[in-house]
Amino acid sequence: MNKIFRIAVILALIPALFLGLVNVCLAEPILSGYDVWDTRTTDDVNKSWTVKFSGPLATETVNSSNIFITDSGNRPVTATLIISGDGAAVTIRPASPYTAGNEYRLYVTSGVCRKGSGGQRGAALSRALVMPFIVESQGDIKSISNVYNALVTVVNVTAGSTVHSVSLNGTAMQYLGNNKFRLGVPGLARGAKVNVKAYDGSGNLLVVRDYTIQ
Repeated sequence: MNKIFRIAVILALIPALFLGLVNVCLAEPILSGYDVWDTRTTDDVNKSWTVKFSGPLATETVNSSNIFITDSGNRPVTATLIISGDGAAVTIRPASPYTAGNEYRLYVTSGVCRKGSGGQRGAALSRALVMPFIVESQGDIKSISNVYNALVTVVNVTAGSTVHSVSLNGTAMQYLGNNKFRLGVPGLARGAKVNVKAYDGSGNLLVVRDYTIQ
């Protein structure tokens, strides 16, 4: 029978299947065939990510070949791995600050193994995972507000000087000048969540923010 070995970033537990009959980790992880998680954002240029598993890991499989960060071109970023006292979580910390405004990727390969009995390696992660994340330039989005109306709700965004365009739920917002953007959206209810994205002049994504209609 296949066993379930859950893995999560920070507090979000996301299940991943482990092969219960596999006792040897796969060698030579490759940069293809990854399950892609939703993109995260942070404005911390020294952001550490903690990956939590549902049980202790075989410590020899916790290494920079199996858990690592790259830039958007899949070039490796030097980082340190720290395994928790119970062996069920790994923190990855960059050796130097990220570049604000850039995208990075956190990879967890199928080379990561559960700790087995008698000092043997246990089950291996059957699905390799990658979590893209964007390091925001602080102040790219300064504020989001709305004027609610049952028919058409107007959403206002004030952005930083590096922002060239803003979209709301995939629709381009109108530029008003002075780094301000606006869009009227019909049919939004109070409490509805909308997704705001800011881009630079080359079309590169700078910031992703969720906003709840007031």
